Amino acid sequence: MLIIGVFELDRALTFDRKLSNAVASAVDLVGREKDVSANLADVFEATEQILEPFPLTTVAVDMAVVQVNDAKEPEIVWSRRYDPGKKTKLSEGWTTAKFQSEIDVPDELLQPAEFIIVGRSVATHFPTFSTYFKSLTDISKFELSEVFFAKGRQVPCPEYNGNCATALSGS
Repeated sequence: MLIIGVFELDRALTFDRKLSNAVASAVDLVGREKDVSANLADVFEATEQILEPFPLTTVAVDMAVVQVNDAKEPEIVWSRRYDPGKKTKLSEGWTTAKFQSEIDVPDELLQPAEFIIVGRSVATHFPTFSTYFKSLTDISKFELSEVFFAKGRQVPCPEYNGNCATALSGS
């Protein structure tokens, strides 16, 4: 029983570490570019490679660029969600209200007029042996989530389909 518990803990920690690496890599790749309009889907698909051999059906990766307003609140410039386990993998991401309710941006990043790249990965991990020992452990799944923040390296707001140009012009 102890060996099985150690095995399950190791798998959960490995999956969590892979989620961290996946979203950190995606945020870093977006931060390196001036414009991700043509290759954002490729950035998201790279996360699939990082997450192997774990199943992707319960994984989602959110990516956004937010601009901090004068009240030091983040507002969405652009956002996309990647669900590798769904038929339509790339979809609309956060709204400003949803982002503000789900993501706690550190105060030191909330400087008016600044842009922040935000990535989040969420997943549910189902331990291999949970069904066999449910009556003993009462653990059937682990909810995992990782959030990363970055600044653009070449430009303050990595472009996606013209959204940054609109934000920078103040419209």
